[in-house]
Amino acid sequence: MKEGDHPLTDVNDEVDGLAGQLEDLIGVCAKLQSENSELQTNRQRLEQDNAHLLDRNREAKHRIDQIIDRLRASEVA
Repeated sequence: MKEGDHPLTDVNDEVDGLAGQLEDLIGVCAKLQSENSELQTNRQRLEQDNAHLLDRNREAKHRIDQIIDRLRASEVA
């Protein structure tokens, strides 16, 4: 050990460094939680939009089928 070096100083520096890393991790965790919440909200909205579009697609297909049936019936008559 060099003169003037203190083991406590080294430990304190290491603890300070670890505390800084912990604060950084806490910040990253908070950011990720916020992003996750936003992504979940977006996913729910997209699922609702998808369900709505599927319903509209089924309705349109039903109407087209009815039109085709009427056209076939008018050809026979």
